[in-house]
Amino acid sequence: MSDLPVPPGGRRITTEGHVFDILDLTPGDMLDLFSAAGASSGNSGFVVYASQICRVRAIDGVPVPFPRSVEAIKALGNRIGHAALNVLMSEGDGDVADVTDAAKNSPGTLSSGIASTS
Repeated sequence: MSDLPVPPGGRRITTEGHVFDILDLTPGDMLDLFSAAGASSGNSGFVVYASQICRVRAIDGVPVPFPRSVEAIKALGNRIGHAALNVLMSEGDGDVADVTDAAKNSPGTLSSGIASTS
């Protein structure tokens, strides 16, 4: 199935006999991830790891829906497996950490030390 076109802006990795189509997360995807993560969205380690899982958009040419819950993120991570996740994590461009840090330190958030007034 590797003869299928790679999604625009994406790339393809092959590991353990499986082909994974990878796309970087958009700002909207990150918001969907925070929503899916629920209470875990405050855990930056979880968000970074989950964001790598959510970059997988197809496995062996079969589209993968974006996870909408922590359980769905776990299930997709288990489908992807350690080998593919290690490849994704090794790419570590820092974008997810930058987005998370920016969100934590933006004006009006408790961690920024700036209280918003209404």
